[in-house]
Amino acid sequence: MDKLIKKALIFTFLTGLTMVKASFICRHNVAAAANIPFVFNSKGTTGGETDEDHTSGELTGYTASGEKEAQLIAWQSIRDVTYEVRYNEQLKSKVQYPDFGKNVKSLAGKRLRITGYMIPLDINSGLYAVSRYPYASCFFCGAAGVETVISLKFKSKPRRFKTDEYLTIEGTFELNDTNVNDFIYIFRNAEEVRD
Repeated sequence: MDKLIKKALIFTFLTGLTMVKASFICRHNVAAAANIPFVFNSKGTTGGETDEDHTSGELTGYTASGEKEAQLIAWQSIRDVTYEVRYNEQLKSKVQYPDFGKNVKSLAGKRLRITGYMIPLDINSGLYAVSRYPYASCFFCGAAGVETVISLKFKSKPRRFKTDEYLTIEGTFELNDTNVNDFIYIFRNAEEVRD
């Protein structure tokens, strides 16, 4: 009988463990630190945020070459996206296509900076994404939305980044509402910002 009880307890523990949200077991404990639940809804938001969270600071300085510095944005400033389900001929199935709000559209084509966690996609070819949340809680493995990840197309082959390396990336912000094989947000000519 003791073996049966022990097996039942182990089964109950493992079942409960598989039902735990990834943000709870995240080694960075970002959810607890920020007090923000990782719940995606159709408005493209992750609950717990307010309109005051949309702030972003524009850097008004200039570089040594006379170019205006990139605008530093917060992740909340790019959550203004909803989705429309349409049939995709290539995939032969229905796909959610983004419908960007005016706040996000106003950032398109601008040189921006954002701080987040590096997510390797193909290290050998230098293909990475930057995520609002660490790997355990990002779009791929957690409950975050696709608006929390930006595809990085580097200006030149980048150094080898570690998973969850927290840093600032700069790039020209591009909106993708057609190519289902890439993210909805892309930084072209991306580069690491080193202060």
